[in-house]
Amino acid sequence: MEKKYKLNEKFTKKQDRISLSALMMKYIVYWKYFLASAVLSIGVMYLYIQCQNKVYQIDAAVLFNDESGKGRADMAMLQELGFLGGMNANVENEIEVMRSKDLFINVVEALNLSVTISQREGLKKVNLYPDAPIQVQVSPEILNQIESKGRLRLLKQDGSYLLEGKVDAEEVHCEFNELPATVSLRDGTILITENQLVSNNNWKELYIQIENPLYLASQLTRDVLFHIAQKNGSVVRLVTKNENIALAKDILYNIVDAYNRVSVEAKNETAVSTDNFINERLASLENELALVEQQIEKYKQENKLTDILSESELYLKQIGENVTQKLQIETQINIVSHIRRFVSDPQNEYQLIPNMGITDVGLVKVIDRYNQLILAREKLLRTSSAGNPTIQVANQEIKTVRISIQKGIEVFAHSLEISEQNLFNQEKQMQTRVQAVPKQERELLEISRQQKIKEALYVFLLEKKEENSLTMTLTVPMARMIEKPFTNKKKIAPRSGILYLLALVLALVIPIAVMYVYHLFQVTIRNRNDIEQISDLPVLGELNVEDLTDSQLVVSPGKTDLPNELFRAIRNNLQFVSSIGSKKVITITSNVPGEGKSYVTANLAAMFAISGKRTLLLGLDLRNPQIASIFKIKNIGITNYISGSTDLTRPDIYTSALYPHLDIIPAGPVPINPNEMLMSEKLKDFIEESKKSYDYILIDSAPIGVISDSYLLNDQTDLFVFVTRAQVTHKNMIVDIHKLLDSGHIKNAYLIVNAVDMQAKSYQYGKYGYGYGYKETRKQA
Repeated sequence: MEKKYKLNEKFTKKQDRISLSALMMKYIVYWKYFLASAVLSIGVMYLYIQCQNKVYQIDAAVLFNDESGKGRADMAMLQELGFLGGMNANVENEIEVMRSKDLFINVVEALNLSVTISQREGLKKVNLYPDAPIQVQVSPEILNQIESKGRLRLLKQDGSYLLEGKVDAEEVHCEFNELPATVSLRDGTILITENQLVSNNNWKELYIQIENPLYLASQLTRDVLFHIAQKNGSVVRLVTKNENIALAKDILYNIVDAYNRVSVEAKNETAVSTDNFINERLASLENELALVEQQIEKYKQENKLTDILSESELYLKQIGENVTQKLQIETQINIVSHIRRFVSDPQNEYQLIPNMGITDVGLVKVIDRYNQLILAREKLLRTSSAGNPTIQVANQEIKTVRISIQKGIEVFAHSLEISEQNLFNQEKQMQTRVQAVPKQERELLEISRQQKIKEALYVFLLEKKEENSLTMTLTVPMARMIEKPFTNKKKIAPRSGILYLLALVLALVIPIAVMYVYHLFQVTIRNRNDIEQISDLPVLGELNVEDLTDSQLVVSPGKTDLPNELFRAIRNNLQFVSSIGSKKVITITSNVPGEGKSYVTANLAAMFAISGKRTLLLGLDLRNPQIASIFKIKNIGITNYISGSTDLTRPDIYTSALYPHLDIIPAGPVPINPNEMLMSEKLKDFIEESKKSYDYILIDSAPIGVISDSYLLNDQTDLFVFVTRAQVTHKNMIVDIHKLLDSGHIKNAYLIVNAVDMQAKSYQYGKYGYGYGYKETRKQA
């Protein structure tokens, strides 16, 4: 029963296991490409590194100050009373305020970061901050409308300056003879002046980059990182990266300064509101005091009074004590009345309540708590929307505390009214005693009493105004830099070592990827490995690429060069497989023309003859006979014999002096019916008769993938040898051979791979013994 060969699963399914050594040997033969790739990758990476500015990391530490000791005590007291509900400012909230975009816009404007002035040094541009020889001021109209980066180049020529480039879509090209110079654009102006603080005027070319402040602020919020040093701590580390150390330090300094300005302004909102309220009351009291004093002056002039109080010294002493108490109560009633109107006004719902010095301790604490909640809500609104759940919670808490204040005002006002009523009753008793005093004295006393009340209130407000001004002056910033911006001047980018390592990795990966993709889409075979991956058909051997410009006969007795050794190996393999069952007739064919079938047949027959075996080379490629031209003999042979054009009982046999044991019968002239000739009984009888006289009969047959001539030799053939050619034979042709075997058109198929580039093979022949004893070989194609 004939052996059935099958297609390997590797043809339709990728291998699960790949030999590492085989994979390395597959690519190591292309070492020149890897070397070129490494040189190119490292060269490109070197140029890339030279184009990159060195980047440094700058760190600073900031401490967020707590409220004053008094503030903490007040807060603790309010917490005990249940007025606080978790709205304490914490470090996370302060960080969000510090990293807000509005704050970073202030930093950009303070440092004029929208304009970058640089100078080329080698392959890179270096930011000249803060030592740029010029200063550039761009009008806000341009900065706020610019979408893409504006890039300008300023050239210093002999006695003049040339500015060229583009700002958004507007081209800029202008010349001026001196600085300062103003450049007018469509949306605004650019002012260029000399930097008087820098004495370097040897520059020839400067680059100016203009960017939108909002875009820069957004970029800074990503570049500056905030890290809390310890859990539940108040120290925050600010970290940024920049190619310009001085610029990075100034950015960190300005972030803290801008934050402190914002926090101080927020803290002073209460004091400012109180100051405005006091100023309004002082202006009103000044008018009231003037009117009262005019009344006293007019009363004395009309009644010609001088010192009427001396007559009632005893009564005045008693009344004075009553007046003092009443003054205090009326002052508190006046203050409470103003605060009540302020709190009841819907327009002041989220305004700070002025602190006027109310004597009720509980009410003062509640008002302070309310003002703290208002400030906390305003701070949250800077980073959140009004619909944020946190804002809603804050609004509800403010409403609750506001109700508590209104209730406290009512209670305190009621207590003042009771106290005032008691003093009024006492005053009535005193008035009974004063009735004996002359009418003028009594009336003057009433007017003077009004004057003293207003004077006391006026002095009280003046004292509060000074206290409030002192509070505004002594406001402590929230953030204090405890560690100045610092860098060890060790660059963090570009990391040359890693980049060069990446270049080496790419130098390996890119050629491998290219070759892998190339091999992946390679549809033709390259060597026996490609055949063995898709089929289990036996491969007798491989032949190297030969330049056959002089002769196609490359084998000869005694030669040990590469072609001779390769043909010996194939001959030995054929002798081994043909010895099983005494198989003598070997038909050598191919799939398509051009695979070297006739070349292989001729040299293989010569190699059998060299070994001393009686060999017959039979040319049966009747459509394209090549044997006669290879051996340089007359093309008279099989077709002459079969057609009967000669009287020979057998074809003419040619012998070669170089190969004594080799007999050659060419195909003969091309017939008009080659198919029928191969089916003739004369040919079959001749082959059977020849088996008795020869050890091996090698038949040069027509390509089996083109025409069906070779099928007709199946009954007379013991072995079919298919010649494949590297870079020519399609992998699907191996599948066709299997189909021929399965259909029974041929039997006992073997393969030979021709024209293999030995230097490109994944296993080097010369390294495994084929090079031993080689003489000079032919030039390889």
